[in-house]
Amino acid sequence: PGSPAKRPRAPVAPAESRGDASAAPGAMAGRAPSLPARYLLRVQYDGTNFHGFQRQAKARTVQGCVEDALSRFVGGKSEKVDEADTGVSRSVGVLTHGSSRTDAGVHALDATLHVDLERVSKRKPNQTPKPFTASTVMSAANHFLKRAGHADVRVWACVRVDPEKFHARYSATGRTYTYRIKVSSSHKPPGVFEKGKVWHVVRDEPLDVDNMRRAADFLIGAHDFSSFRASGCQAKSATRTVDAIEVVNDDAFTNAFDPEATRLGRAWDDDFSEVEIVDDEGPLADADAKKNQSAKQKNENLSSSVAITARAPSFLYHQVRLMVGTLVAVGVGDMTPADVKALLDKKDVSQAPTMAPACGLYLARVHYDGSRKWDARRGADGA
Repeated sequence: PGSPAKRPRAPVAPAESRGDASAAPGAMAGRAPSLPARYLLRVQYDGTNFHGFQRQAKARTVQGCVEDALSRFVGGKSEKVDEADTGVSRSVGVLTHGSSRTDAGVHALDATLHVDLERVSKRKPNQTPKPFTASTVMSAANHFLKRAGHADVRVWACVRVDPEKFHARYSATGRTYTYRIKVSSSHKPPGVFEKGKVWHVVRDEPLDVDNMRRAADFLIGAHDFSSFRASGCQAKSATRTVDAIEVVNDDAFTNAFDPEATRLGRAWDDDFSEVEIVDDEGPLADADAKKNQSAKQKNENLSSSVAITARAPSFLYHQVRLMVGTLVAVGVGDMTPADVKALLDKKDVSQAPTMAPACGLYLARVHYDGSRKWDARRGADGA
């Protein structure tokens, strides 16, 4: 008596033999599961309205905007991630790994990050379609960035790379930063097209570029840069190797945005001699005008705009901005080149001049010369 005997169940075929969509591509015949296609994205952005590059739970960041755009592109599932070990998590559809982190207000001509994207066919879920082309990923990312109203960030290049041999951070062999400085009186601040894009040094006379170059020579090479390392730096060592620092006149770029600049070989001075009504501001104003004219004639061959470019395999937190602040102190005469060498030897950031503001700094290039090898089997992403 009791229930009838149950029939034995037929053996279930392995997932790969059934063509199950959940089977990992390339898992047949004992092969290791294939990895999703990996893409290196090169990104430009105006950092004025970003809270830095790295994703944050409740702030607009470059990485967050790019990840949101890619998520909309692939329609991927959400995944909980901890924001920089803060204990705060949020849902994202696509995770990226960046090569460098910039602060709020810092700009980039070439920030890089990589992303792994697996293409899934809705019509033929049992088949693995070919990966997206690099141009498709770039076009789609820019489309969804624009659609979301992010006009201040775009992907300017995309390369499909080997996921077992390339990592945006650990394959990078160098970073180049450029810092732009505009020197002018308080009555002539940077124009609207340079607002938030340069450091406005209020000064009637140009910077002493020659002395700045002499001072920069002391910062080239391998040194303990503790004097140029912000207190929040998490690097285990303060030793870094600066490959090169260049201090150049930046007038050519600045003049492109200056309505008073010489164009077509002419200064295009206006003549208001018969119509201008000059305000009488007294003898002090006349004295200031004569002083400014004298300074202009004295320094007519010097630059009112300066660009400082530095290249290294990596930099410490705020290292570039602290170095720029020090070089500007030399340029205005508050320090000598020898003082910079002494500051470097002190290994004490509290002795450094005021750090340069974020607005003039640009991540100009992340370098990949192929000499730094990376193996996916190491496992630690950590970017």
